[in-house]
Amino acid sequence: MSSGFISTPFQYYLAPDDGQTKAAVTSGMVVLDANVLLSAYRFAPPARNELLSALERVANRAWIPHRVAEEFHRNRLKVIASMMRAIFR
Repeated sequence: MSSGFISTPFQYYLAPDDGQTKAAVTSGMVVLDANVLLSAYRFAPPARNELLSALERVANRAWIPHRVAEEFHRNRLKVIASMMRAIFR
């Protein structure tokens, strides 16, 4: 019995090699979370610009699930209000 016979059906449990990691990072789908999107309101301008720049670079591979968009819109005004309170204390 070769090790391929044992590991092939369970390849997703194995650590990826460098080529697989590079392919995932450079061409894989990027699924955004509501907290990432809400961070644009929480970050200082330089960090916000860096986040938006990174999102622009992966825009053609980015996906925002419906639930994430709903959570973003439900919490957006709360995050903005929280930041305003922190600024004007």
